[in-house]
Amino acid sequence: MISFNVGEFGIVLTRKIVLGIFLSIVLIFTIYLKLDFNGHHHHHGDIRPVNVTWNDFLEECGREAFDEYGMPRLIQCKKKYSERTVMNWRGRFFIIENELI
Repeated sequence: MISFNVGEFGIVLTRKIVLGIFLSIVLIFTIYLKLDFNGHHHHHGDIRPVNVTWNDFLEECGREAFDEYGMPRLIQCKKKYSERTVMNWRGRFFIIENELI
């Protein structure tokens, strides 16, 4: 228990209150670090393009390819697509909006 006086006003803090305040500060700081408040894009270094279609990606790295070839295929996909920018996904983009009825 921590207690101190500020003039006529006294404050008493238990370990539970101090721990709660400390954990709240850590949580707020962690959320602040994880969120991108400035809207910056996280491009680190040069853009390394990959020109593939969605079907190409699914054939190489989809569930069926992983089931058939296992971990070596996953490693191959990680090497090919990790830290790369897909410049031209050819396909359709759909927007799904949920409306309350």
